[in-house]
Amino acid sequence: MVSNFSKGIILVSGHVKSGKSKFAEKMLANKNDVTYLATGILNDGTKSWENRIIKHRKSRPFTWKTIESTNIISVIAKINSNGTLLIDSIGGFVNAYLELSEENWIILLQDTIKAIQSFDGLVVLVAEEVGWGVCPPTIIGNLFIDRLGSTINKVDSIAKQSWLVIHGRAINLTQNSVPI
Repeated sequence: MVSNFSKGIILVSGHVKSGKSKFAEKMLANKNDVTYLATGILNDGTKSWENRIIKHRKSRPFTWKTIESTNIISVIAKINSNGTLLIDSIGGFVNAYLELSEENWIILLQDTIKAIQSFDGLVVLVAEEVGWGVCPPTIIGNLFIDRLGSTINKVDSIAKQSWLVIHGRAINLTQNSVPI
């Protein structure tokens, strides 16, 4: 299914309910030293969001350590850098910093990418694919899809492997695509 990397960066992206988190977890199922960084900690007050978070928590092996935070840099500085880090998801990270000016966002993103690259073990990043449909009619919605899209492109440029999950199927983009 997936190369048995012990180091480097793997990107897994897909639309909502595509199976991207499940695929990322499955590719790490045989690893015990996994830190699961959950960035989707926003509570919108709905039962459906709460149920989604509970379902994600239950899907993880009990041997994995879970951290809920949007500060990727801080988490990387505190954990075993020879282990495995699963970040789910880039969208939660982007959402947490939408209030930053463009200049401050670029600095934070560059620093976060450097922190990810400095991690000695394996990093698997899960990302939401957005912008395949109607563009949001709000400034904040467009800012989110623009920042998320550019962040995914930056992560993909440093990843050993890039996967797209769609319709419950994973496509290895590294092997089955042509960079543009």
